[in-house]
Amino acid sequence: MNIRDKSLRALLVQLLVSLKNFYTFKDLEQILGVPQHTLWKYTSLNMMPEEQTAKRIFDKILSTKTVERIVMNQLNLAGNDNKWIYLWNPALMDLISFIVYRYFTKDAFDHILCFPEIAIPLGMSISRWYRKKLCVACNYSIFRSSNYIIEFYLDKDRFPKMLYIPRNCISKNGKILLVTDDILEGSILMSVNNIIKRIPAKIIGLITIECSPTAYQFIKSNYHYPVLVVKDIVCLLYTSPSPRDLSTSRMPSSA
Repeated sequence: MNIRDKSLRALLVQLLVSLKNFYTFKDLEQILGVPQHTLWKYTSLNMMPEEQTAKRIFDKILSTKTVERIVMNQLNLAGNDNKWIYLWNPALMDLISFIVYRYFTKDAFDHILCFPEIAIPLGMSISRWYRKKLCVACNYSIFRSSNYIIEFYLDKDRFPKMLYIPRNCISKNGKILLVTDDILEGSILMSVNNIIKRIPAKIIGLITIECSPTAYQFIKSNYHYPVLVVKDIVCLLYTSPSPRDLSTSRMPSSA
């Protein structure tokens, strides 16, 4: 796990705050071996854990696959037809952001670009963890069209749509991390890539909660950046996965 970008103690507290939305303090005490009153002090910011204590608790969270299990359960409960149930759950988005945080270092990218609008909660959560600027590609415009870079694409029903990205939102020659909820086919991703080329900037990776096998093969055949499929990672329930460990599956080949 990469912890160079953030204080280990602060990272643990942030993670515990999210975990307590799914577990009681009693449950967390049993899982982590930390007294309830101590966990309460950490999450209420009345006390910060010592560095070695934080490391020990992190090791326990990773070895018990606590985060992965919660994410998998929540995704399965919602199903494909009710994505809004988990996408609008801030605590769950924080746990997914923690998984992402284990793959990409803070200096790997300058901006986060999420698309379409439904992916904004995940984009905001990842942006908060990394303290990076968030840009949003929308299917509608608020201001004059001259304020946007516009591309057309076909949705899953082959209906034409427009994708709008505000001009000057992404710096020229910037490094971009793409974030979305799922990729069913490659049309919208082609539009995003075309917009990034027009800026121009460089895409360093794609984060998606779900990705169809067809779309995944399209991405790997046409683009050369790593793809992190959150649902695949939590299915495997790795303790501390790295792209090198997962090179034979649908995981990033580099980070």
